[in-house]
Amino acid sequence: MIDCYFISGLGADKAVFSRLKLRKDIVVHHLPWLKPHYDEKIEHYACRMAEEIENPQEAVLIGLSFGGMMAIEIAKLFNVKQTILISSIKKDDEMPPWLRFIGNTGMHKLVAIDKLLQQRELSMRFFGCNSKDDRVMLQRLLDEADLETVAWSIDRALNWKNQIIPDRLVHIHGTADTVFPKLFSSPDYWIEQGSHFMVFSQAEKTSVLLNAIISEG
Repeated sequence: MIDCYFISGLGADKAVFSRLKLRKDIVVHHLPWLKPHYDEKIEHYACRMAEEIENPQEAVLIGLSFGGMMAIEIAKLFNVKQTILISSIKKDDEMPPWLRFIGNTGMHKLVAIDKLLQQRELSMRFFGCNSKDDRVMLQRLLDEADLETVAWSIDRALNWKNQIIPDRLVHIHGTADTVFPKLFSSPDYWIEQGSHFMVFSQAEKTSVLLNAIISEG
């Protein structure tokens, strides 16, 4: 049996992974987002999150979006079996320049998180949610999001500094991702027309890749 620990993006819950169809020998665990401590650094947060992993050396980490960055931070602390990124980035220089600018200037702190999450149509377009099912799922994730955790996650994502790629890391990305565009990405596997929300909207293709990659690992 292979223990796989999933980390969703920006404080979202595990429902975004609900359409994945994984092999029976893959044991799925979900690492929950924790309430951040005051001004907590991402490295300290990763250490707290990793406390839920029973045997890190035998664990496969699978991180979505900001969860991918968190997976890398955990992999830097522990010699995990494998790290898989979905719709994420490996290093800070893969962050699109406009998002780096927002992080560097602190512009994201000028808008209250609750007001930002209320911009539903903007969020749908940003994450590439086109079908009714996609929009319903994203709506649920936004409605149930913890504002404090989302605010902390956005700030740490926009200001993430990393040039270390852990051993045994595999990156899956969509060619139509508008959050982390194709121009700045160098993944191991592309999913054609995959949006930032492809783990849900193109779950079948994502599942096929995950099953194969975990086997190889």
